[in-house]
Amino acid sequence: MPLKENSYKDLFLSEDVLKGSSYVDDNTDPKLVLQAIRTAQQLKLQPLLGTALYVDLQEKLQNDSLNEDELGLIKMYIADTLTWFAVAELTIFGTFRLRNMGLGRQNDNENNFVSAELTEAREVADAALNRAEQYGERMIAFIK
Repeated sequence: MPLKENSYKDLFLSEDVLKGSSYVDDNTDPKLVLQAIRTAQQLKLQPLLGTALYVDLQEKLQNDSLNEDELGLIKMYIADTLTWFAVAELTIFGTFRLRNMGLGRQNDNENNFVSAELTEAREVADAALNRAEQYGERMIAFIK
């Protein structure tokens, strides 16, 4: 069963569940949290579940037709797995921001943007490149 256009429409994990079951603080930007969940779901969870099961669960989630076993799988296993993959995403991509003045991090003061060191910038670039390569591998698998 191939991935469909709406295969990533719904997330198996909410921002509130992630924040409540990990060390991600409540004041973390929801946009960053949701992007981390989405990325972790696409690049880590879907390959673990396999495309057929992933698409089946997505369709049933969208149609509100999950059975008890499927709900249990999501609540007891998928949520925890996805939580920690998303936390791993947030650890690097939640720390740094890319702005028109370059890569850096926000200091305690809202207006104090501190430029990243070259080694930090390389680490972020490597993480982004790794993510791009994962998406590229998925694209190639789809084309074949």
